[in-house]
Amino acid sequence: MGKKQGRKAGNSNKSASPPPKERSSSPATDQSWTENDFDEMREGFSPSDFSELKEELRTQRKETKNLEKRVEELITRILNAEKAINKRTEMKTMTREICDKCTSFSNRLDQLEKEYQRLRIK
Repeated sequence: MGKKQGRKAGNSNKSASPPPKERSSSPATDQSWTENDFDEMREGFSPSDFSELKEELRTQRKETKNLEKRVEELITRILNAEKAINKRTEMKTMTREICDKCTSFSNRLDQLEKEYQRLRIK
């Protein structure tokens, strides 16, 4: 049985909308609530119902704060992951540049060795 189903059966037909006699099909002709409407609604509620609602709101508030905290933690983790990815990308680029320079030096060294061998043979 859910939280709302656990409330007293006498309150099950109460709602926050105006009583059917006060409803209007058009918002322009909607009548405002009167003191009698509020009195009719209050008759079905007991102090324990208000306590239950108040406790439920407190619980939901705590759950919301916990969720907000969790979202902030996840956002922080995402930002840290993005920084790590960017740093890794930079390092990969630098490694590629170093590799290219090593290849260039190696090719130049090969050329110098060939030239040295050619000059030595003469």
